Amino acid sequence: MRECRLPEGFRFSQQALEDYTACPRRFYLRYLCRLRWPTPPRAMGAHERRMTLGSRFHRLVQRHLLGLPEAVLQREANADEALAALWATYLREAPFADLSGRRYVELRLGATLDGHRLIARYDLIVVGEDGTATIVDWKTNARAEERSLLARRWQTRLYRYLLVRAGAELNGGRPFAPEAITMRYWYAAVPAERRLPYTRDDFARDEADLRTLLAAIAAADGEADFPRVEDERSCRFCPYRTFCEGEVPLVAEAEPEEQEPWESWDFDQIAEIEFH
Repeated sequence: MRECRLPEGFRFSQQALEDYTACPRRFYLRYLCRLRWPTPPRAMGAHERRMTLGSRFHRLVQRHLLGLPEAVLQREANADEALAALWATYLREAPFADLSGRRYVELRLGATLDGHRLIARYDLIVVGEDGTATIVDWKTNARAEERSLLARRWQTRLYRYLLVRAGAELNGGRPFAPEAITMRYWYAAVPAERRLPYTRDDFARDEADLRTLLAAIAAADGEADFPRVEDERSCRFCPYRTFCEGEVPLVAEAEPEEQEPWESWDFDQIAEIEFH
């Protein structure tokens, strides 16, 4: 396979960071070589269906928060039984009704750290009159993840970090203090909620870990510096496994919650909005 290089001006999303942390080779194949998923559909079918359902549900909630008529969205939800069930739960639970303040739906933030671009796209940010900010992310996983696992995920870490670094324009020109930020995950299929507050120590640790990770990627010189993960359990549902030496056998379809949380959008295809 040809040697691949990180594209100039590459933007690090939470998914890119998660991919590198899970398996440097996966990161190399996906972002440096820009290879498409080669896995046969029969092995990824359940996961693909879950991704599609999640994407459609995200769009429904986003448009509802933007003020589109509920009756219009209901007709779309009724076209699919699983989607209709999630939508009914969302309407019944009203998971964000307790949040008051300015709402920012589908907001994108970006910042530079040591010459590298970091980006995030938020489902919803609610800024209260008291200067607090709540990041809300809704999911369709069949099970709610534990707070300890969510706290380690780059989505949680990067989203909170970037809101401190790049969210001042949402707060009257004043940067948010880390302790003013909370991230809330809401799981429509359960339903359940997880809340993760932020602290100055969390912010300092996130920045230090980001510096280390970005420096390692920048210093890498060729495929050998992006080794394959040793624990093959993470390979079971990796769509790039067929590129690895000694191909990991295909597995039968499994429950979606057992699979990797692949991103349902491509950050390379969207524009970035930066707040200074």
